[in-house]
Amino acid sequence: MSASDSRGLPAVHDGPRMARHLRSPAARAIGFVLGVALLALAVWTISKDASAWDRLGQVLAKPWHLAALAACVTMNVGIAGLVFHRLYRPVAQIPLGEMELLIASSSLLNYLPAKAGLAGRALYHKVVHGVPLGVSVRLILMSFAGTVLSCLVLGAVVMFLRDGVAIIAAWLLLAAIVWVMPRARRMGPLPRAFSESVSLRFMDLGIWCVRYWIVFNVLDISIDPRSAALAGITAMLVGLVPFGANGLGMREWAIAWLGGVAGWTADAGLSADLVNRAVDLIVVVPLGAVCTYVATRRLTARLRETGAAAR
Repeated sequence: MSASDSRGLPAVHDGPRMARHLRSPAARAIGFVLGVALLALAVWTISKDASAWDRLGQVLAKPWHLAALAACVTMNVGIAGLVFHRLYRPVAQIPLGEMELLIASSSLLNYLPAKAGLAGRALYHKVVHGVPLGVSVRLILMSFAGTVLSCLVLGAVVMFLRDGVAIIAAWLLLAAIVWVMPRARRMGPLPRAFSESVSLRFMDLGIWCVRYWIVFNVLDISIDPRSAALAGITAMLVGLVPFGANGLGMREWAIAWLGGVAGWTADAGLSADLVNRAVDLIVVVPLGAVCTYVATRRLTARLRETGAAAR
């Protein structure tokens, strides 16, 4: 059995090795190139379908739908910040606003070939808050586990329930149970933080489902809550692919292929997720750029303080 530190986490002697795996620049570069190629292929495929271009032309005629979609993207970023704020609570007292800043920055940087958002955030926490890299890696893996768990649970819900209202009610009830459970059972700080983060991931996944319901309706394609849930599950799982750049290209084709089960054509799936991706970038690029600038200034200032103290 591995030793534990005072925070209740496993010993972090392998932190540098795990941090190198987190970066994996060669694999990330390959994933980025593959993602760009798949995205270009999706655009090329749509360009051959006149009806798909007609559907995309309808998008600008529905500004309120697009505004709702942009609000959902913003909420996804905000909930991700809450997830990591909860996970880091047993390790370091990081202000919520600062964590939200880092997550917004990471949302943009994760589009880069080296997926710099994850590695950069771990480095920031090490320099500014003294959190070992190995601990940050473990907390990131716990976040991934929470995402997979939420997807499995929603998958089971839509397998057994067909009615849309029943699916939504069951989902909200399960999220509440997972949130309350650690308080009822008096769990330790880390299990409690994980349970709370899973409950937040339930909400995160729910918003992804709403995003797909909105984006398909923007294209005048009616889908039911079950199909929206399947799309949300697919999108979140694709986002976990370790060598992907925020699922770039891969997510678009995954949603297209999902249509065989969920009831839309491949071209409709591609069109829907290209709109989803476009709105995501419209929100994440300016927000992430500002937050990256602020976070970089803070990190640089701390490095200077550390250097001055060392001298």
